[in-house]
Amino acid sequence: MRGRLLLLAGLMATLLGPSQAAGQVTYGAEGLRVATPDGDFTAVVGVRNQIRFTTPFAVVPADADEVGVKVGDDYRVFRSRLRVNGHVFSPRLRYQFQADFVEERIRDLSVTWEARPWLRLRAGRWKAALNRERIESSGAQLLVDRSILDRWFTLGRQQGVEVSGGLGGTRPRGGTYFLGAFRSVDAKGGPALPVWLGRYEWTWAGRELPSWQGDPDASRELLLAIGSTVARTEGASAFYQGSGVGATLPLFPAGSPDRFRTRHYAGDVALKWRGVSAQAEVHRKEVRRIAAGDRRTLRGAYLQGGVLASTVWARLPTRLELAARAAWIDPHDALADNHHDERVVGVNWYVLGHRHKIAADISRLRFTTPTGVRATDRRTRLQWEVTF
Repeated sequence: MRGRLLLLAGLMATLLGPSQAAGQVTYGAEGLRVATPDGDFTAVVGVRNQIRFTTPFAVVPADADEVGVKVGDDYRVFRSRLRVNGHVFSPRLRYQFQADFVEERIRDLSVTWEARPWLRLRAGRWKAALNRERIESSGAQLLVDRSILDRWFTLGRQQGVEVSGGLGGTRPRGGTYFLGAFRSVDAKGGPALPVWLGRYEWTWAGRELPSWQGDPDASRELLLAIGSTVARTEGASAFYQGSGVGATLPLFPAGSPDRFRTRHYAGDVALKWRGVSAQAEVHRKEVRRIAAGDRRTLRGAYLQGGVLASTVWARLPTRLELAARAAWIDPHDALADNHHDERVVGVNWYVLGHRHKIAADISRLRFTTPTGVRATDRRTRLQWEVTF
């Protein structure tokens, strides 16, 4: 990890080297910005940290059998990441880099060339544009972390190529499309068919929706986006972690040497207006074991909303936000009484938007199985988020 960071530092020194010594160095909302005098080369450097306390468990149980297994207070630096974004040679050629100090790995490394407003080409490794909750940073969530759907319905980070762009401008039918072909980062040189993904997102009046949840800035205009995604995967894993590494969940027998083919359909909607925000997603995922021939269909959805306290009553602090979420998963729709439920209420105190905030929430998780087992657990989380 240290060697990779030194390599990155060497690359930046080459691009912004001695011939550009009179470059500009400023600090703003995005972080430390370094640029050459002609503006052809830029680098914006930021560090993000999440310090979190959780009780009585830090990892969400995958089913009723895991409830109460890993119990105990958890206090740690949950995330600590270095981010470097910018452009080289021209503002049309942008790069993105992110390293994780906790997991000691490079999470993102990609290059994007904007040939036209309607045509962008991207290559490397980054978050696949499957759904809004995953695309949005973990530091820009409405509650302390993402919903319980994230373990079951995500592609995480993938490596590959993508074509995207805007269509229609500000016309009513205008929006943004994404077409991607990826190769699972968990393949490790083994056979893996591409991960195919297509997404279209429509925005109200062509106004781009910011890539963060909540509405800490109390948007004056209505911001609304509706997205739809279709994805297909085939490989050794049917589920993925946020890093893109394959994950095992209690859907098929553990340790199965079979390969999985999945089809994933997702839809999401999000809006912000005058301190009020709302967001929802629905998912349907079909998983098939190729050799065994059996298949399962999973469904899931969540709905969440937040409101600045001052929107409810002007005398309340403008930095205080109230939030709530309800989420539901059916890991096998052919079985009755087989679902997971999550209910969360929380508060945010925005010191400087999502860049510096204190968040707290209380959750109730309930797991029901076809055999009649019902397990309920409650969780409390307190987090300090700071980006500089």
